[in-house]
Parts: sequence; structure tokens; C-alpha cells
Amino acid sequence: MAETIPTDLRQLVFERAAGRCEYCLLPQTVVGYKHEADHIIPK
Repeated sequence: MAETIPTDLRQLVFERAAGRCEYCLLPQTVVGYKHEADHIIPK
């Protein structure tokens, strides 16, 4: 069963990262697709 990340938490992560990938630091506007916040709690 897939777990969902609450919208408010997704927004917090996006704002904290300033719209950039927190791994490679590329802005979401440059890569052309929406960054995912699915790596908050790695499994």
C-alpha cells in the first residue's frame, strides 16, 4: 500500500529547498518536471 505525503509537508519541503532538488540543487524550472518529495523518509 502506497503512503501519501500530506500536502502541507510537501509544501514545506518545497519551500525549504527553494524549489530545487535537494540532491543536485537544480531548480525545478530547469529540469522541466515536478520534483518529488518522496525521499523524506527513505525505506
